[in-house]
Amino acid sequence: MLLTNLLDSSIFWLIIWLVVFVLSIIIELATEQLVSVWFGGGALISMILSICNAAWYIQIVVFAVCSALLVVVSQFYMYKKRKNQETLKTNMDMLINEKILVIKSVDADHFGEGKYRDIVWTLKSDDAINQGEYALVDRIEGNKLIVSKIK
Repeated sequence: MLLTNLLDSSIFWLIIWLVVFVLSIIIELATEQLVSVWFGGGALISMILSICNAAWYIQIVVFAVCSALLVVVSQFYMYKKRKNQETLKTNMDMLINEKILVIKSVDADHFGEGKYRDIVWTLKSDDAINQGEYALVDRIEGNKLIVSKIK
C-alpha cells in the first residue's frame, strides 16, 4: 500500500528525476567524454511529465525513449562531424614525399639511417638503397620512415 502510494506521488517522481538530472550533469562534468548527458535530457523531460501528473510508467518509458533518441542523434551528429574533418596533421607529415639522404644503407632485411634537416631517422625499405643515395619517404610507421628508391 505504501509503495503504491509512493509510486503514484508526483512529488516522489519529481525528486527522482531531479536527482537523476543532477547526477548525470555531475558525472558529465567530472569526465572528459560524453557518458551521461543523454540521461540528463531524458530526466528533464520526465521531470516535466511528473509536474503534469503523468503516470509513473509513462515517465519511465519517456525517459528511456528520450535518452535513447538523444544517444542516437548525438552519435549521428558526431559521426557526421568526424567524417567531414581531416585527420590531424603533424609536423612529421611534412616528411611524406620528401627526399632523404641515406647515411647508412638500408634493405628489406636491415634498417638503415637517413638524414633530413639535421635529424637522423631510422629507415625501413623493401628496396636496397646505398649510403649516399637519396630515398623518397612513402609513409611513417611509429618512429621509422618507410622509404623507396628514387628511380
